[in-house]
Amino acid sequence: MKAGCSYAFVQVDVKSSGKSALQVASHQGYLDIVQLLLKTGANLQLQDEDGDTALHYSTFGYWNLCSSAVLLYCNIVVFFPLLSKTYI
Repeated sequence: MKAGCSYAFVQVDVKSSGKSALQVASHQGYLDIVQLLLKTGANLQLQDEDGDTALHYSTFGYWNLCSSAVLLYCNIVVFFPLLSKTYI
């Protein structure tokens, strides 16, 4: 995209195979794309045919950073502690 271009005419909520770009990026862990889509007005409430949103997709893919980005966009702060294993 050229410098100075406006995002006003970008359609970010178009679905392909029943999923939005935000849902796919969240599931695949593309944090930069998730942040860009959120900045350009992607609908966080958009659901697939099963009722799942981008937040669901980020957790399906185990992408804590994408989950955090979606939650932070909603002004919800969540801390993900590091998991530790106990060896017996």
